[in-house]
Amino acid sequence: MVMKTVEHFQQLGIQQIRLNTLANNDAAFKHYTSCGFRASTFEMLVQCN
Repeated sequence: MVMKTVEHFQQLGIQQIRLNTLANNDAAFKHYTSCGFRASTFEMLVQCN
């Protein structure tokens, strides 16, 4: 399904696709990497309660 979505966006002329996943979600990282995605940014946060 990921590759179908990428192909669809390419047909629409979309230049870039970004997605977010949890930092410790190794399965998702491995899956998206196998679909051609690569790491591009690193986001950090702090909870303010």
